[in-house]
Amino acid sequence: GALVGLGLYLGLTGTLEGLHLYKFVFPRYIANPNLGIQWGRARGPILESTGDGFCTLVGATAAAIGLKMWRRTWVRLLCLGTIALDMATLFFTLTRGVWIGAFIGTFIAMMLTRQTRKILVPALVVGALAVGLALGVSSTIRSEVFGRAVSQSPVWDRQNTDLAALRMVKE
Repeated sequence: GALVGLGLYLGLTGTLEGLHLYKFVFPRYIANPNLGIQWGRARGPILESTGDGFCTLVGATAAAIGLKMWRRTWVRLLCLGTIALDMATLFFTLTRGVWIGAFIGTFIAMMLTRQTRKILVPALVVGALAVGLALGVSSTIRSEVFGRAVSQSPVWDRQNTDLAALRMVKE
């Protein structure tokens, strides 16, 4: 229940950040562009998109487990809402590693049981439609997503860091 609550909070916060509705984000420091280095992405109270994406995926996973375990209608609706907000937040992190990790992890987890394999294709279709709708409706979101998706500077940063690490090991 605590992880679902965390997922709900992070999903709501990240979605508000992704939609640039900063006046509704709590605590207020999250909406301060002078804190952290990833302003404009869903970064949550951690002020970092990768960590926020991981914690959000944990909350979404807990909500998916809650759908299986809990029977009360309002709790199941809360779990569904949490999953929806968390998926939006994962998108709004604008971080390729989060996108790839969340997709592969969710895909593999859904392939493990017959019950989830049945809903895998519809889930992929709904996810693709949601992403397409978000990209089609908002030119701001579209430019942010495509700008991050094609950016090469994070790749160069990673290559430079890897090269430095190899040189340290060699020394």
